[in-house]
Amino acid sequence: ITFRDRQDLPAAPPEMITLSRNAAGQFFASFANKDPISRTNAKLRNVNAHVLPCEQLYDSNTKSVVSVPVTRGGDVGLKTLITYSQPLALAEKDEAKKEVKRVRFLARQEKRKRLSDKSVARKKHGSKRWLKAKIKQGRIHTQIANQRRDYLRKEAKILVEHTSIVCLEDLNVRFMLQNKHLSKAASDASLGAFKRYIQWEAIKCGHLVIEC
Repeated sequence: ITFRDRQDLPAAPPEMITLSRNAAGQFFASFANKDPISRTNAKLRNVNAHVLPCEQLYDSNTKSVVSVPVTRGGDVGLKTLITYSQPLALAEKDEAKKEVKRVRFLARQEKRKRLSDKSVARKKHGSKRWLKAKIKQGRIHTQIANQRRDYLRKEAKILVEHTSIVCLEDLNVRFMLQNKHLSKAASDASLGAFKRYIQWEAIKCGHLVIEC
């Protein structure tokens, strides 16, 4: 079976493989990688080898400059995905990033999504044309989910790489999803997924995430 993956296959065959298929008709194989020499497992095992981002501050008690881990707070919302307590300096882009804009991926594909929903509704349920229309509909949803996931993961990685201690707002996402005025915007923003990606990246680098 021809497939593509960024990781190396384990030396020992996996004990169990789970096959799944999404709405777009794509197949995925998942298994536990217990290979001790795997790049992913070695990275998680050597989290202490990472260098913590530090900043120089003046200590009035000792009257000297000390190096402390960079601590940054994040205010999560719907208008702006996250606003930093202090600007995040990006050396490669020579700029200071103060916030992360919320990209409305669902609104971009709203017209295509509406046309695909109409196409599925006009077809006879269970027919071949209905199945083709369902796959086209699933591709649109998969594209929206992939774009959103890629954007959130990149922003979470940038935040964790430049911050040793991340303080996030403990937002009630479930209440926002139940509110008829905020549910669509909250689901498109995926604030819960963004928080999980930050926590995952922090585990890889050995950094700390605190919910306030």
